[in-house]
Amino acid sequence: MRLLGIDYGTKRIGIAISDDLGMLAHEYGVLIDQSDENVIEALRQIILLEGIERIVLGLPLHMSGEEGEKTQEARDFGAMIENCLDIEVVFEDERWTTKLVDKTLREMKISQKQARDRKDMLAAKYILQSFMDRERNTE
Repeated sequence: MRLLGIDYGTKRIGIAISDDLGMLAHEYGVLIDQSDENVIEALRQIILLEGIERIVLGLPLHMSGEEGEKTQEARDFGAMIENCLDIEVVFEDERWTTKLVDKTLREMKISQKQARDRKDMLAAKYILQSFMDRERNTE
């Protein structure tokens, strides 16, 4: 089953996809400053091109586990995707994603410009990989 991972932001949306076996997540791209209509159309094209069967959307919770304004924005975005694209959206806790991405980028010794370009894709990759790992461990 091919999955698509999303790190949602109002300005930038990071995208990752799984391999055919649903074992490994790979960076895919970033949608920058696009209208909802353009985002939906871009996702529709990716879903068709890559044979995506489900979307994993990062859920930005507070460190305490409580939901906030950003959490509701992500939930609303997920509902819009489900309604417009008729595809299941599941949520994955993304609390530790930013720390992981920052650590990875430091270790890679990437410039600030390159880091900005890769940060959202890496976050989507980690969100998707976390979901797939957890799913495998519960089977």
